[in-house]
Amino acid sequence: MTTNNAAHELTRQAIVASLVACGWTALDSTAIARKSFDTAVGEKEALVFLQTWGDSPNFVVAGQYWSEGNNALSTSFIFIPKDASESEAQRLATVFAKKADAAVGDTYAMRLMRPREQVAA
Repeated sequence: MTTNNAAHELTRQAIVASLVACGWTALDSTAIARKSFDTAVGEKEALVFLQTWGDSPNFVVAGQYWSEGNNALSTSFIFIPKDASESEAQRLATVFAKKADAAVGDTYAMRLMRPREQVAA
């Protein structure tokens, strides 16, 4: 493993650790993490992917959660520099996790689970 690859692996590990701290489950597959949500239509799953784009200096952390035929996490991506410090990678991954939770929470199947007073507010 080259020095860059080793550093990138440490950044990936920091991202996964942060997601796990936010309630996600680490995966050793194409997706790096998953989280289940109890919704009005049953349990649904969100996935997180760590993407690279050629020579880009950034990783893209992106999610997938299907609701009403659309990926509710399509706009919840975040860029994390491949050479980010551990604390910066974790901070940015936490930002992503919060954005993802908010986006999932705003889906129709999740809104149906809220008490009536919260839906009207």
